[in-house]
Amino acid sequence: MPVKKLALFVEGQTEFIFLREFLVAIAGALKLRIEGTQLKGGTLFSVFARGFPLDDAEFVVVLFNCGNDGKVASAIRDRYEKLVSDGFTSILGLRDLYGEGRTRNDLHALLDGLKPFLPNDPVESRIIIAVMEIEAWFLKELYNFSRLDPKLTSDFINGTFGVDLTNFDVHEIAHPAGLIDAIFNSVGLRYRKRLDEVEGLVSRLDFEKLYLEDRDHIPALNELLTEIDYFLLTA
Repeated sequence: MPVKKLALFVEGQTEFIFLREFLVAIAGALKLRIEGTQLKGGTLFSVFARGFPLDDAEFVVVLFNCGNDGKVASAIRDRYEKLVSDGFTSILGLRDLYGEGRTRNDLHALLDGLKPFLPNDPVESRIIIAVMEIEAWFLKELYNFSRLDPKLTSDFINGTFGVDLTNFDVHEIAHPAGLIDAIFNSVGLRYRKRLDEVEGLVSRLDFEKLYLEDRDHIPALNELLTEIDYFLLTA
């Protein structure tokens, strides 16, 4: 069977690391190859390759770290013709809303503004918005905090920070990474989106729970996973 190819453009380090580890975790017996590239000054640099060798792979996912949310759409547009000529049949972008004074109420306006900018012939390209920040998805994964420190129970977090992790809409959190930093700081740790901190946070996630359960409560996550499912599970 011909190799299926997915290009996934992300705004930064956190999304890049999360998708790298998530794809490895869900690959199972699939002959999947994952490649990571970093965009700097208009030039792409290879960062990693995991999974099956290119000659043996049936699925190839290339992650593009754009380094800035505002560059995701332009990076897709700039590389669209080359991707299509290289046989990519799925082209996605992932970014968030955080910054420049935006709120969740700006979601539809941002999507509407991006649509005319994205090429769609012959292959559709689209961008998924993780609402305020991708860290909101991690807040739903309760075990992350209690595994970090037994003190960080859902009751403690609710009492201290006013967020009931057992029953809340992740999209209501205006600055999810800041909330995670505050929670971590309560036990003497920090989360400032540095490489080692992102690696540590992602390593504690329960990917199976995110994939099978949490997606039902997080529309943007479900949208992304539905696209990945379609890519991996359809002929």
